[in-house]
Amino acid sequence: MTFNREPRSFRARSTKKVWDKEKKIARKVGVAWTSVTPVELLDIQLFLVITRDKIRKYSPMYLLTTIEITSKKLTWEMCHTYMHRWEIEQTF
Repeated sequence: MTFNREPRSFRARSTKKVWDKEKKIARKVGVAWTSVTPVELLDIQLFLVITRDKIRKYSPMYLLTTIEITSKKLTWEMCHTYMHRWEIEQTF
């Protein structure tokens, strides 16, 4: 799938310390977000959320959603929701 997006920097718009339950450490994490439009589906607006470890030791996490991301608070809620969901899925 190919996307059209506005040219922007994906530098973190917000940072926060997050507890990594798997590694048992606190990590400083940054988030960035932007709107994207799939070329194949021009009538659908999607939002890309990028979550990165500030020291870039771990791979970034990319979330693609149809929920309109309009604020830092909503971005963090989205990240925490997905992280919690993955914890549940790993339990089974």
